[in-house]
Amino acid sequence: MSRSSIKRIFFSLCISFIAIIIISIAINFHQYREQNLSDVLDFRNVEKIHYHDTTNTQSETVTYTIEDKATMNKLKEYFNHYKVKASKERGWVSHNPSDFSFEYKGGEFIPFTFDSEIVASYRIYHVVNGPMDDKWLKEFI
Repeated sequence: MSRSSIKRIFFSLCISFIAIIIISIAINFHQYREQNLSDVLDFRNVEKIHYHDTTNTQSETVTYTIEDKATMNKLKEYFNHYKVKASKERGWVSHNPSDFSFEYKGGEFIPFTFDSEIVASYRIYHVVNGPMDDKWLKEFI
């Protein structure tokens, strides 16, 4: 191998390494940036919202389904007030959660738990401009 071939290989490896680092930083920044809660919930594609009430005295869960557009728009406005940031935390416990399932176009269900400063689903999000008004949310439903 000639000296110029080795320089080209070394240069190509350096450029590739720098590109990988830049892409990794960009992906990490995108995942953990501050976002509107309604964007995280992907409200554009929500068809139904199911609220799971566990506060009754018989220890059973009662589910309320929200399908009308006016109520869903009010909820979207409520969620739009809050900004969240994804966390790298795993596991979380709440003593006063609001449990929902969002049904999306295509039939996909995603569970969400809302607390005053945390939104949990498959990921945990911290409410940046919280705490959330849990009382309004529970009374509205």
